[in-house]
Amino acid sequence: MTGWNLPPGCNVRDLPGNDDPPCEVCYRSSDVCVCPECPTCGVQGDIGCYHKHGLKFSRAQVIGRQEMRVIVYRDQLQEEEAYLAYLRDETQPFPNDLLEVPDPFE
Repeated sequence: MTGWNLPPGCNVRDLPGNDDPPCEVCYRSSDVCVCPECPTCGVQGDIGCYHKHGLKFSRAQVIGRQEMRVIVYRDQLQEEEAYLAYLRDETQPFPNDLLEVPDPFE
């Protein structure tokens, strides 16, 4: 969909599914990215610049990355809890194959 057939004041990014992906360095949306421009190539939010051009992470970037890790782990926990509820409610026999039963410490 192009912008010409949207109501006045709407942008293509306002449509569901057309969100910009988060910055690959600070994991914040592009409108609140805290990453500086690379002094070598002028690009903002490129993880490659941190490896190739020696940029260092700022406190805000580290916090953003950790916040994203918490979100990912929270989502994984919800999936595991849903699977546990399914197993508790399931009337079918449990799998006996060790490959189907994950080791909780790995």
